[in-house]
Amino acid sequence: MAATAHSALIVEAKERNYEIKILSNVSALQAARSKSGLSQYRFGRVVTLMFPQDDIDFSESVYNAIKDNDSLNLHTIVLLETGYGRDMRANEAARLLLKYEDLRERKVLAMARLCWDDEEIVLTTLEKLSTLDLGGPPHLLLFPSPKLHPIEEEAMLSLASKAL
Repeated sequence: MAATAHSALIVEAKERNYEIKILSNVSALQAARSKSGLSQYRFGRVVTLMFPQDDIDFSESVYNAIKDNDSLNLHTIVLLETGYGRDMRANEAARLLLKYEDLRERKVLAMARLCWDDEEIVLTTLEKLSTLDLGGPPHLLLFPSPKLHPIEEEAMLSLASKAL
């Protein structure tokens, strides 16, 4: 129950007289926060990167959110578009964000299939990520704040499956 889409589903189900039962579980957002090793108190606004559509590039709003969170010394989770028969992967997202020069060498956690037996958590740069295949979706990106506490830095390195 973290997004308006979830709330809309409940409203629609109620209008159709379906019984509603919410089962508590870990969301992708909470899993990403926990598995990153980063302080729970330092996460900023979450954004979603969508595939370009009808000559509209949605990456600028994601870039602006990362920069805004950076200015407040906060981490940024970037959810990747899913559904409509196509799920964005971390390397595709990296390629969309590479046009922003100041992000090219930026540390990013690429997270694939969190909480699944074959999950991947890779700490790398956006440049290197653009060439990596992390397997099937779902994927998300997590941009740590540029100013990390030493414990955050150590925990992040310890929890990553790979650091490239």
